[in-house]
Amino acid sequence: MKSSIVSKKTVLGGKPVIAGTRISVDLIATYLATGYDLSDIRQAYPHLTKDQIEVALTYIHDAASRQIKKLEATRV
Repeated sequence: MKSSIVSKKTVLGGKPVIAGTRISVDLIATYLATGYDLSDIRQAYPHLTKDQIEVALTYIHDAASRQIKKLEATRV
C-alpha cells in the first residue's frame, strides 16, 4: 500500500498526517468521533482514497491500543 502516515515539523507542526496531504490523523479521528463514517469522510475529502483513510483508521486504532496498554500497566 503506497499511502502512509507521516510526521514532518514543516507540516501541521509535526502532527501525523496522511502522506501527500495536510489532512491530520486527528481530523479523521474527529470526524469518526462526531458520527461520520468512511463514505462521509470520502465525500468531504474526495481526493483521499479509501486506502488512505483506512491507513489513518489503523493508525488511530493502534495509537489507542498503545495508550490502553500503558494505562493498564500503570494500574495498581
